[in-house]
Amino acid sequence: MKKFEVRSLLALLLALVMVFAMASCGSTDDTLPPDSGTDPVETEPTETDPVETEPAETEPAETEPAETEPVETEPAETEPVVTEPVVVGCEHDYGAGKKVNATCQSEGYTEYTCKKCGETKKENVVGKVDHLYTTVTLVAATCTVDGETAQRCSFCGNTINNEIVPALGCDYVKTVIESASPTHHTAEAMACVRCGNVDSVKPLDEHEFKYVEGIHARSQARILSSLRSFYGFLKLDGFIADDPTELLKSPKIGMHLPDVLTVQEIDDIINEIDLSKNEGQRNRAMIEVLYSCGLRVSELCSLRMSDLYLAEQFIRVTGKGDKQRLVPISGRAIAELEAYFCDRNRIAIKPGYEDFVFISERLKKSLSRIMVFHFIKQLVASVGIKKNVSPHTFRHSFATHLLEGGANLRVIQAMLGHESIATTEIYAHIDRTRLREEIIGHHPRNRRNCIKK
Repeated sequence: MKKFEVRSLLALLLALVMVFAMASCGSTDDTLPPDSGTDPVETEPTETDPVETEPAETEPAETEPAETEPVETEPAETEPVVTEPVVVGCEHDYGAGKKVNATCQSEGYTEYTCKKCGETKKENVVGKVDHLYTTVTLVAATCTVDGETAQRCSFCGNTINNEIVPALGCDYVKTVIESASPTHHTAEAMACVRCGNVDSVKPLDEHEFKYVEGIHARSQARILSSLRSFYGFLKLDGFIADDPTELLKSPKIGMHLPDVLTVQEIDDIINEIDLSKNEGQRNRAMIEVLYSCGLRVSELCSLRMSDLYLAEQFIRVTGKGDKQRLVPISGRAIAELEAYFCDRNRIAIKPGYEDFVFISERLKKSLSRIMVFHFIKQLVASVGIKKNVSPHTFRHSFATHLLEGGANLRVIQAMLGHESIATTEIYAHIDRTRLREEIIGHHPRNRRNCIKK
């Protein structure tokens, strides 16, 4: 029994003992009759001796408390509940979600992360998708070795449907190579463009070398240069052990002297321009800059206002390979440019083309090479010049006139932006005045003092 039950029993027994004691030693009170409505009769009280009563001695009952053995109860074993810490009262701010695409191995979903408490949730869950197979080349086929292709999954990399690609075989083209025969300098052969295998070697005479099936020597040289670069790359990267083009001999290319305009012809072309037209002053300035600075047509079209240093009489030219050079500009060309700037300021130039010098009034942007080529052709035809004149002809005329005027070849090379002096040497053969003076001055038949009659 529990302790509180024992205490209750003891209290109950003690109460019973007290009631019993009071009943045995107590007296009952006299009771009056109920009111009858008559006057009460006065009676004298009789004298009675009081009876002395001794109170009964009652021994209190001794009760021994019941001995109760305590019930030993083992506490129930409860597993501790692990709860994640929760930020009380967090107003989640998930922000932009991170999208994870579904693959053939995992589902796709959009994951949002609370910026405050770091709680994450996933939405827009998409199930796994099928394999996405694409055709890939496992082993590349060559002239003599079979290749292999397969379907490979872009997600997991699984491959199926492996197929063998048969060897491609040699792809022969006709070319010219160095002959092993001591009696011939060159030979015609069939060479594979992939592996370089050479077959069907046929010795050629020297005159046959220049024209193989109607291909000009310059075209052959360009083709051979491409082949040398290609096989040089293959050898450098370890695809082939030997370069089959090492013994190829390039054809001899004759020197072609370009057409050159005289100073009078250039003046006639400039004077032919109609200044009453809107583009007249622009065209006049363009031809003057072409001739005075010896520019390429691409350099002329890309010339910018920020490249002009007219006060110092120089312009900055960006040539091939983005190489820049400073070229002097004549006073006449500066005057033509300044006159053109008045017309240029009236053109509403498109955004992005404000810095270009020469602007098309119709297109509101920079000129193209073809536009310059066409209007020069029209001017030359109207003047009546029979030469094959192009924008590059003014560049040839610039270099030739400098050389005829006594300029150094190295100076002309720097002005033209040539990488090699060999390119500039061609203008030494066009210097007709100096060539004539050298022949007349040094040949014995032309010495005037030697001819006497």
